[in-house]
Amino acid sequence: MENQQYNRGSEWRKWDLHVHSFHTRLENHYSKTTEDDFIKKIQTEDISVIGLTNYFNFTDNDFELKRKLEKIGITVFLNLELRLTYTNKEDDNCDIHVIFDPKLEDGIIKTFLTNLSVEIGGTSKKAIKIVTDDDLKTGVVEHKDLLKQLGEESLKMDGLYLVGFLSRGKGNARSSSMYDRIAKESHFLIHSSDEMQNVAEDREYWLTKNKPLLQSSDAHKLNCIGTKFTWIKADLTFEGFKQIVYEPEDRVYIGHEPSVLKRVRDNKTKYIHSLTINNKTNQKAKKGAWFKNVNLEFNSELVSIIGNKGSGKSAISDIIGVLCDAHNAGDNHEYLSFLNNSKNQKRFREKGFAEKFEATIEWKDGTSTQKSLDENIDKKKIEKVKYLPQNFFESLTNDLEKEGFEETLKEVIFHHIPEADRHGKVTFDELEKYKILSIEKDLPIFKNSLNKLSDEIIKLEEKNHPNYINRLKNSLEEREKELSEHEKNKPEEVKNPTESKELKGVKNPTESKESKIDKIKEEKSERIKKLNNELAKLESDIGEKKRQENKTSSEIEELREIYNDLIRFEKQIDDYKEEKRQSFEKFEFKIDDLIETKFDHSVVQDKIDNQSKYLAQLKMSLKTLKDIESGEDGDKEKIEKAKKGSLIIQRDEMKEKIDNLKDELSKPERDYQEYREKLKEWEDKKKNIEGNAQNPESNTIEFYKNEINFIDKKLLKILEQERIARVNKSIEIFRKKKEIIDLYEELKKSIDDKIGEDKEFRKKFKMEMNVSFKIDNNFRKTFFEFINQNKIGTFYGKIEGENSLSLILEEKDLTKERDIQNILETIIKFLEEDQRKEIGPKNKDRKISDQITRKKEFYEFIFSLEFLKPNYELKLDGKVLEKLSPGERGALLLVFYLMLDKENTPLVIDQPEDNLDNKSVFEILTHFIRDAKKRRQIIIVTHNPNLAVCADAEQVIYVHLDKSDYKFSYQTGSIENPILNKRIVEILEGTQPAFDRRKLKYQATK
Repeated sequence: MENQQYNRGSEWRKWDLHVHSFHTRLENHYSKTTEDDFIKKIQTEDISVIGLTNYFNFTDNDFELKRKLEKIGITVFLNLELRLTYTNKEDDNCDIHVIFDPKLEDGIIKTFLTNLSVEIGGTSKKAIKIVTDDDLKTGVVEHKDLLKQLGEESLKMDGLYLVGFLSRGKGNARSSSMYDRIAKESHFLIHSSDEMQNVAEDREYWLTKNKPLLQSSDAHKLNCIGTKFTWIKADLTFEGFKQIVYEPEDRVYIGHEPSVLKRVRDNKTKYIHSLTINNKTNQKAKKGAWFKNVNLEFNSELVSIIGNKGSGKSAISDIIGVLCDAHNAGDNHEYLSFLNNSKNQKRFREKGFAEKFEATIEWKDGTSTQKSLDENIDKKKIEKVKYLPQNFFESLTNDLEKEGFEETLKEVIFHHIPEADRHGKVTFDELEKYKILSIEKDLPIFKNSLNKLSDEIIKLEEKNHPNYINRLKNSLEEREKELSEHEKNKPEEVKNPTESKELKGVKNPTESKESKIDKIKEEKSERIKKLNNELAKLESDIGEKKRQENKTSSEIEELREIYNDLIRFEKQIDDYKEEKRQSFEKFEFKIDDLIETKFDHSVVQDKIDNQSKYLAQLKMSLKTLKDIESGEDGDKEKIEKAKKGSLIIQRDEMKEKIDNLKDELSKPERDYQEYREKLKEWEDKKKNIEGNAQNPESNTIEFYKNEINFIDKKLLKILEQERIARVNKSIEIFRKKKEIIDLYEELKKSIDDKIGEDKEFRKKFKMEMNVSFKIDNNFRKTFFEFINQNKIGTFYGKIEGENSLSLILEEKDLTKERDIQNILETIIKFLEEDQRKEIGPKNKDRKISDQITRKKEFYEFIFSLEFLKPNYELKLDGKVLEKLSPGERGALLLVFYLMLDKENTPLVIDQPEDNLDNKSVFEILTHFIRDAKKRRQIIIVTHNPNLAVCADAEQVIYVHLDKSDYKFSYQTGSIENPILNKRIVEILEGTQPAFDRRKLKYQATK
């Protein structure tokens, strides 16, 4: 390690480049003090760099004072203040300053002053001869002559001076082309106004011209020193000073102190101070020395670790990751390069290496952590740095299905949510569950209604199937044949004997024994006729009682469901009240007063009891004798009572009476009665075959005709209406699920605000975060588990079926109702209409049930929209991650970490450029690194120094591993450090595009 003065690179320090020398020739008010007082005052005010200023000329005393200040550690630039021939609108001559590199020999500066001409009242003198007050007050120089003398080749001052122009009033007070030209040809603007608002506005104006503006004291007396100054972030060298020309905004700060100094002071536990690596006492590693007395001190902003491939750069970042328990290292450090501990990737973790060394990381607050290099990361501990190892970054870039990126995304989003909006939750998932709890509770209600609709649709679809229609027609045909045959079997008519006698004219026959017998038989016939009518009535009553029994039994079950729902709902409310009671009491609410409920179970229970009694009565009226005798425990009184109430027993007794009366009739009369019974039986069977047109029962001719007529004229219309109702119910579910998306939109608002802050750069890098639905990864697999792809139809064949499903889903906005509706309707359409090109238009009709197994579950799967999952999605130029090139994807992921990760712990990134193209490095990544280093310490390991140069790294650490003896060495400092300059150019292998661009920019200002 070469001894260097500024190991931590560019740091913020106070500079005052316009302090008039103790020996200034004009308006010198130091007369009551000594030169030692002057020097001590500068020390006391903690000014690191001064521009020791004099008018037109420097005295030997100025050169000597410069050396005295340098001996006590003050950097001194000689500042030559000149008056130009150009005047402003108040006829005051404009001032210009030339600041010289302290490396310039006194003689060269004196030669320059000897050559520079000064006009005094029409005569010309050389600047070195300007000594009197009159000459100093009236002397002026030509701007062109000044630049010409500064560029004199013989003096070899190229790059060893900077020109500053005195700025007043944002340039407006000196509006002319001459003023613009002088400002343009100057390297910086200098200011000494007491009006800080004026200074701030002036600085903003000149930054639009890419010019740095410096505030200075313009001190002519002791008490003015330290009153006004500029903070500059650079080495205390002239090369450091020149950096403000390239970085006028980031390297210069005017105010009380740069924010980074306060941020570090207030968060010392979040900034790495140093890293030491050494071999353990008396232990030697295999194959060389490796690490010995490595002591790296870190800048608090951007640290860039550079070196050629295989130089040990990743060793530094891996060691930091292990010391700080960085979680992204992987379970076996598989994402680390140098300290990988996975089975087949061990390098330095092989036996004989890592265990021989230990490292210590020290933080700004003085605390430290020490570990042996063979120790593992403890993921149970809080990680003290966010580390993106090269392999981890590649993993996220190349395998977007991994959960790591999604989890990181959620973590970053959560940290952007204001504390008050987190509701006491500590993770995104906890907050998400809390937010969507009430929404999820509503979904089952919608799904229940949806499933009922699907049940009705399935019934209609089954009726619309050709097989069902054919069965109806075949059954109708069979029943009609049966009716035809039945008509042939109509009982042959038997005349009523009594009516036959009347037809013969026997109206009032003389009472005789025969006539009395006939009369008795006639009365019996009438009684049989009457009993048959009563029997028919009993049969009808029994049928009605059975229907009532079935109906009442169903109603009791429904009432019990209502009763149980009431009990369950009451318990839910009681549970809710107990769960939320403390929350309500917190705000002095009495939950029992706010939620008043009344559940009258007794009304429902009474209804159940009444219906149950009625059902018992019905069952009693339908009991057989056997049922009664076996159920009343032999109690004769109960048995007799039950027998009297049974319609079945009454019917059986009625039949017995009829049979007994029949036995007393003559054969003609018995024949007639049997004919009547057969006719009644024949007519009943005919009615059973024909059915009733107004109320057709199953398996009757009228039923089949009614069903066929319904299918022909009404079914499709009703089916369409039911399907529309089902889609509408799905849309209700969609709207409820979309409330989750709305919640996500609310959560990502702070992310959108952050992305939108940098509007100018957004034109180049159009990154956006969308919240939408995505289709579950298992959707296709589950979909085709329901489809029989061996059956002809749109989804016939594995590949063809996949393509057809893709056609349904492609280019659909899953947050739009119309697109969701289109997906649902198209799935049904594709199942009912064969979309394959080879199928003719007349042969497209298909039936869903021929292609779908478990239709009920399929409909629930599709129409409940379970496959729609909320999704956060990063996009670049309107393209999702999957469609980006590797370079674009890598840039997007890195920008995500740099711009959106709100953590304030150090961010360590190992070789991000391997996944980026040069455009991404120059135009995108460096911009966001510059932004991120304003919020946190950043350490980047890279073999492309363009990152360090373009992102204006405050510190560059060059590392090297000598492969002959495996000795690790390093050099550290700022970009402006000549040694590090050389290393940067070496690694750039002569191309040095970014570095040359800086150099050319500097040359152009000459």
